[in-house]
Amino acid sequence: MDAEFTGENCSAHFKISGGAFPGLTTPVVLQESAELLSFHWDPESAPGSPENVPQSSGYDQVLLLAINLKGQKSCYECPGNFRSAGTAMLRISKDLQGKEVDLYIGLVAKDRSVQSDSQYLGRIQLEDGEPILNTEVEAKTVIPESIEEDKMIPDIADQQEENGKSTAGLHRNTMIKALKTLDEQSFSGNGKES
Repeated sequence: MDAEFTGENCSAHFKISGGAFPGLTTPVVLQESAELLSFHWDPESAPGSPENVPQSSGYDQVLLLAINLKGQKSCYECPGNFRSAGTAMLRISKDLQGKEVDLYIGLVAKDRSVQSDSQYLGRIQLEDGEPILNTEVEAKTVIPESIEEDKMIPDIADQQEENGKSTAGLHRNTMIKALKTLDEQSFSGNGKES
């Protein structure tokens, strides 16, 4: 037998997560374009945790959901951005654009041991239209493949030694390797659809 969602407040009682973990304070959502929702919350809000529940952290991650219960379509982000970021984006699929959706947010602990009760953020009518930009713009980090030693930024440790300090610093090559590693990872799978 299929569950039937009826009544004025049924969406507020629907949960995407449940647990004793502290939730977010003052979460809000804005529609940035026909394809994008932005969720915002107070990043400094990490209320105390009940006994036997891990302490909340800036590294806890949000769970986001936009769902059209009538059409049984949704978009979600799980896990999403960190609590400390104060904001997260959710890409809206074409089949949800122009539809009425219910919005939810929840949290999962950084060690994945517990999650919060989801918070219902309300129902909105999504815009249906062309993206704000007329052309697609793809932002990529451009990293030179090889850098001549004499054109490198001096090592922070070298600069500190010149000033009489001898603490370790990061070399530009280390930063370039880290950026290359990040660039090779795929971040495009973040906007999941169901």
